[in-house]
Amino acid sequence: MTTTKQILTAALIAALTGFTACSKSNVDENEKVTITVTVSGMDAQTKSLDGTGAGTLNGETIRLDYTGGTSSGSTNFTIGTTILYWDELIAAHGNPPFNFSAFHPTISAAVHTSGFNVVTETNPDLLYASVSGINRSEKVNLVFDHIMHKLVINLTSNNSYYTAAQLNAATITLKNLKSTAAVSANGVVNLNNASGSDAYPTKTGTNNFFIVAPQTLTEGTDFLEVTVNGKTFVRKVCSEVTALESGKVLTLNLSVGRDQLTLDGQNVNQWGSQGTITEDLFPN
Repeated sequence: MTTTKQILTAALIAALTGFTACSKSNVDENEKVTITVTVSGMDAQTKSLDGTGAGTLNGETIRLDYTGGTSSGSTNFTIGTTILYWDELIAAHGNPPFNFSAFHPTISAAVHTSGFNVVTETNPDLLYASVSGINRSEKVNLVFDHIMHKLVINLTSNNSYYTAAQLNAATITLKNLKSTAAVSANGVVNLNNASGSDAYPTKTGTNNFFIVAPQTLTEGTDFLEVTVNGKTFVRKVCSEVTALESGKVLTLNLSVGRDQLTLDGQNVNQWGSQGTITEDLFPN
């Protein structure tokens, strides 16, 4: 009889132990805040993104902001490594639903006052994502958008006047562009409040792009300078393009001749076209 009771007792303990472990595992999973991230839009300077700029940020660190029923918080969150628990968020910031937002690369709150300096940042391609109304155990799906501007400049030779070697050695310099973007805490960029005069780096070759601060432009001012085989050409701001918009990419296709630089066309990818213009620009 004693042996039978011992066997039954051992079996009951084993069953209860197994049930407890299983329940604990489920509780842990439910308590974790599951965050998934993807990137949409144009090319970025972060890993795991494809040629269109879309992809993931696995292993990257983002600045994650969250607001519950009573207060807000913020943390640097590494995708795939950092773990947040619902119990901790609720205890510190009140009951769900929660609102989440994030920046990549991580930026301090001071940036919303001082601005985001595109020229001095190691990764100037600032991304922002937000999602609202997330309840406990629901996934936080963050889809990042690019909020700076991407300027693409392609050079070709008109009537083959310049050789491939000469074009490959051509330099492109941006002129009179502000270097610091005005970025709010909710990822909105104010074009009129761009500031700063740090010079964008000069680039060499026939196919280049610049990540620049979104900003308004003044018609008639020098916009970019192209130097090829010792001759310098200047393109001024025209009436068709008076702003470099947040989250958009502007492509300029420039044809370089003996005495002029022709804008064969321009377009804005993915978000719609700003039109096409043709003009002749002459060397200084």
